[in-house]
Amino acid sequence: MQIVYAGDPVAATRLMREHGLAKAIGFCNSRRRVEDLARGLAAMPAWPPERVMVHHASLSRREREDAERAFRRFEAGLLVCTTALEQGVDIGDVDAVVLVGASDSVASFQQCVGRSCRRASGLLAICVPDL
Repeated sequence: MQIVYAGDPVAATRLMREHGLAKAIGFCNSRRRVEDLARGLAAMPAWPPERVMVHHASLSRREREDAERAFRRFEAGLLVCTTALEQGVDIGDVDAVVLVGASDSVASFQQCVGRSCRRASGLLAICVPDL
């Protein structure tokens, strides 16, 4: 496992590209941060806007399941979510995990990081301060 640090989410996306990675889960500590971050990243050229999805408990069950299915289907994309997704939901293989802000505990950090990298490319966790 490789843990790297980035100054902001834009720098995190550049790190992913430098490592040849195209599919990631971005964990944030609040629904509002998830929505804001996804909106900002969807406006960037790294992924088409339809490939930047959100997942949090305030969405309807159908919206969450639609995002999960779409993310599993895409070879490249970003699923921005709260830590509610850190356990139990099958979202398929991803290349990297981006953690925006500090995890509540070491166990939460390990659970989030453990969601990624069943692919041969290895594990990349990118830690970003929540500014």
